[in-house]
Amino acid sequence: MKLEDFLQLPEVITADESQLLNKDLSTRSLSDIPKSNYREVENYLCNVLINNSVESDIKPTLESLLEEIRASQS
Repeated sequence: MKLEDFLQLPEVITADESQLLNKDLSTRSLSDIPKSNYREVENYLCNVLINNSVESDIKPTLESLLEEIRASQS
């Protein structure tokens, strides 16, 4: 699953879709995310990171992306 797919989905995604999305997001920068979707991506990242639903090798990248999103909104 890619970021663009996620932004068009209903509220619930499967565990497999989540892992694909995590991998896709780990390759993205802040400029790849539409500003209008920052909050949605921020909420998603918070949920997967809090629930330890992220592979350890990409966790730091997703945490950095989350920090960038938060910094851009302040």
